[in-house]
Amino acid sequence: MALFARASELDVINALLGRPGAGGALVLRGEAGVGKSALLDAAISNARRSDVRVLTTAGVSLQMQQPFAALSHLTLPLLGGRRLTDHDQETREVIRAALTGEDAPADRPFSVAYAVLELLAACAAERRLLVVVDDASWVDEESWRILSFVGRRVSFDEIGLVFAMRDGPEAEDRLRGSLLPTVRVEPLPDEAAVALLHHVAPGLRPSIRDLILAEAGGNPLGLLELSDEVKRHGDSVMLEASVPLPARLVQTYAGLVSELPDATGSLLMMAAFNDGHSLQETLDATALAFEGEVTLEDLEPAVSARLVSVDDRFELRFRHPLVGSAMRQITSLADHRRAHLAFADLLRDDPDRSVAHQAAAAVGKDDELARALASAARRARRRGALTAVVTTLERSAQLTIDESSAASRLLWAALSAAEIGDVATVERLVNKASQARLTMSARARLAWLQQTYLQAPWSGSIQLRTLLDVVDQMRNAGDLGLALDSLVVMSIRAWWSSADPETRDLIVAMAQTLDESLTDARAVYVISVVAPLEHGSWALDRLTELAGAGEANPERLHLLASTATCLGAVALSNVLHAEAVAGMRRRGRLGTLTRVLAGQAWAAVLMGDARVALTASSEARALGEETGYLSYALVADLSRAAALALRGETAAADGVVAGLESVLPSAGRDALLPMLQLARGLSALAAGRPDDAFDQLLRSFQPGVACHPSQKLAMLSHLAEAASKSGQLARLEPILADLAPVAATTRSPSLLMSVRYAEALLAQADDGGETLRVVLEADLSGWPFDRARLQLAYGTALRHRRQRRESRPHLRAAAEGFEALGARRWAEWAWHELRASGETVQRVEDASANLSPQELQIAMMAAQGRTNREIAAQLFISPRTVSTHLYRIYPKVGISTRAELHRVLADQFTDPQLRR
Repeated sequence: MALFARASELDVINALLGRPGAGGALVLRGEAGVGKSALLDAAISNARRSDVRVLTTAGVSLQMQQPFAALSHLTLPLLGGRRLTDHDQETREVIRAALTGEDAPADRPFSVAYAVLELLAACAAERRLLVVVDDASWVDEESWRILSFVGRRVSFDEIGLVFAMRDGPEAEDRLRGSLLPTVRVEPLPDEAAVALLHHVAPGLRPSIRDLILAEAGGNPLGLLELSDEVKRHGDSVMLEASVPLPARLVQTYAGLVSELPDATGSLLMMAAFNDGHSLQETLDATALAFEGEVTLEDLEPAVSARLVSVDDRFELRFRHPLVGSAMRQITSLADHRRAHLAFADLLRDDPDRSVAHQAAAAVGKDDELARALASAARRARRRGALTAVVTTLERSAQLTIDESSAASRLLWAALSAAEIGDVATVERLVNKASQARLTMSARARLAWLQQTYLQAPWSGSIQLRTLLDVVDQMRNAGDLGLALDSLVVMSIRAWWSSADPETRDLIVAMAQTLDESLTDARAVYVISVVAPLEHGSWALDRLTELAGAGEANPERLHLLASTATCLGAVALSNVLHAEAVAGMRRRGRLGTLTRVLAGQAWAAVLMGDARVALTASSEARALGEETGYLSYALVADLSRAAALALRGETAAADGVVAGLESVLPSAGRDALLPMLQLARGLSALAAGRPDDAFDQLLRSFQPGVACHPSQKLAMLSHLAEAASKSGQLARLEPILADLAPVAATTRSPSLLMSVRYAEALLAQADDGGETLRVVLEADLSGWPFDRARLQLAYGTALRHRRQRRESRPHLRAAAEGFEALGARRWAEWAWHELRASGETVQRVEDASANLSPQELQIAMMAAQGRTNREIAAQLFISPRTVSTHLYRIYPKVGISTRAELHRVLADQFTDPQLRR
């Protein structure tokens, strides 16, 4: 009867698996007792009738500190069969380690999540699958992160994933940023509430019936429990003062418990504090706590009262979470401690659970227990359970006597939270630690967290110099590694704030002091960020040496790639970013991958590679939203706007720019405004408004405008093109006169290329394009966009000189070069010039034009020969999602088989080796 009014909610759940080859996830939300569990039970029954396999688990508040507890219950039935043995050894080990408590790759926090996605997808490939997670607000954080990760990735697998959550702050915290669709379960409408009450209690007096209906407010559990209470105690119970329904239900359950024998009440109390479901554990702990024997017979009254149930595996569960809540609320503080201490003693062979109960029983500071918790955190890290590391270290800090040591543990907890992308927790822990007395090294670690993950507001050069003193003290203490890491953070702050020359000189001097040989990538990065013009030539040589040394660490590769971007070594930056992205994908560190992808997207913009810029920026934006790193999502949006402009999609580019214009200043990201100007300028160029483009780009060259040299240098070639097309080359001359000497002294590849292009345009009126020809004779293999732009300019000059035949090879090469980069508007101009030269152009339709960024990414990987599973692992999606995308891609690019992908996408590869 209660489900009669739930047809629409049930239809939504059933629809998850209603279409072949499709799945999905949703969250049922509502107040306690509103009928979420009943909906889940109905969905489970429907699924089983339809031959859908069902996996279930439920959250338990006291299990929230046990890593992977809910996940273990859910997946253990799948681990013994053939599905797991079909996985590679690494996947098997990752799942086994997480669920059994053995060592797991802690440097790959999302590896377990992806392994579970693979496992469930493999199961669903054989038989449709419904995964049900009740009381998801109380699922341990590790399991929640993994299951929500899976839920965001099952749209193309025959997997339905349904969570149920009770309203409250826990649900709000879980759903904030989860990107999971939500269905609200409302109280029953009046007619359905009356029908349900009549069904369960048909003989009620009308006045009492109306009181129950009013008190319950359409809540099915309220209707059932209040009518039962009237049956047990008479009509008078409904005449007492009205209290909120949840409190009324807790009172009801507490009243039921008070009527039970003492031994039964003791058993229920201990069960309420058990962080597991084992009936034997509860029996043994009760005997320890109350120093007397208890038996199964002592539990029978609670079973008869429908307060608990025992399944065939002898697992003890409360009929509703409110029963457990009621038990904990009516238990005295002394009995709270008694229960936890009994479980701590009983579970000595399980040190992590034992120390958690000890911590729950602790009243004051306890250094020995704090150290035991720190040891438990280290064990959790080896398992890859980083959320457990965070909560355990935070409790350890609470119990630590020394203020500085406590703050240090908070900062290490914050670092673990940062690894899994939990920015809100990072902020909370950092704010708490910042109020304590910190050691010098802890102060630097605090600054690093604030800058890297919280984007702390800038406080000026004076604050930078204070931090320099801290770094110097680290150096004196012999902690050179932490000192260099801190200096990296400071260089980023100097970039954001346009630090004054004296402060920048001090930072450079400190880098030279910390690394006298100047062979550490961090020192080279610092100098390149802070002083790319003053020390650019030297830094470029060091960068070339470091890049050629075979670095494999993706963090260091990203540092080198960023260094290359600052120095204008755009080709090298793109290569290093690609290697860093590949390394981060292998490690499964999505938070760091977000940062690296944002850097790759911008490097691709500087290269003129619209395809890579668009795919990398789109993925960075999605991961930024998923992990909470929204600052990097902003950087990704800037790259996306520029990439759309290069493609000629100017309306879309302008829309992204408009959205960013109001966001950047309010987010304290004024230093990104020059990147916004570049996107505006490219869009105006692509739209055929070179005058506007010139004005937009010129702003970053005006005196007094805060603009990092790398940003300014990236715009020069586009400014020169806009000047040429708008007849404003004379306004370009003083800018070029200032930058030409800089190019000579810094040897910045980007600036040298731009200066040569601009000088050739300026000389064109006098030499008829001869300087363009000379520039084209240089090795421009690392500059595909600039080469195509030079070919277009030179070919156009030849055509204007009526050398049509000679112009055609250059114009054709320009068009093909732009097409390969996805710079469609520039390609259109080149094709137009080629037609004007008298050649009949049969332009091959861009095979990727109708593909979304993710579809293009998948198609390119498939064209390179990667399997569906390899592609899925790279993009953190399921193999079925890859195959579904490919099925949709084939008709969009005019083919019918995978083997044809390389042929139709060959011109998409900027690497000549991949075109073969």
